[in-house]
Amino acid sequence: MSVGGMLVSADGKTLFVCNSDLGISTFKGASKPGLVAFDAKSGAFKARWEFPGGGLCNDLTMTPDGTILMTDSFIPRILVLKPGATELSEWVTDERFKGDGFNLNGITWSENGVYTVKYNSNELFRIVIKEDGSA
Repeated sequence: MSVGGMLVSADGKTLFVCNSDLGISTFKGASKPGLVAFDAKSGAFKARWEFPGGGLCNDLTMTPDGTILMTDSFIPRILVLKPGATELSEWVTDERFKGDGFNLNGITWSENGVYTVKYNSNELFRIVIKEDGSA
């Protein structure tokens, strides 16, 4: 329906995009929010993972091991797709991510942790990644 954040895999072969139906684009329908993968060269569809329980896929980042983290702007959480996983799961849920309207927005990974911003309050969060990959 519409594309939020997007990124290309480290090997350059896959384009990952956040897909959500905001009801404001030319394309309207019943598309559930999720992460979609396309072949970066041909544009061919590769895979789709739905956001469990709805929400809004806004932005995404990738860690060096290929783990993808996605912000949810409507539910106070960050979702994760680990390499080889067949579905998305919650990586971290925090009441501080909750608010009116659009909440979590941008996200990026660094050696110091994962950074995300809350759109409606201008708060910046740093989330430390433990050795096991958890928040």
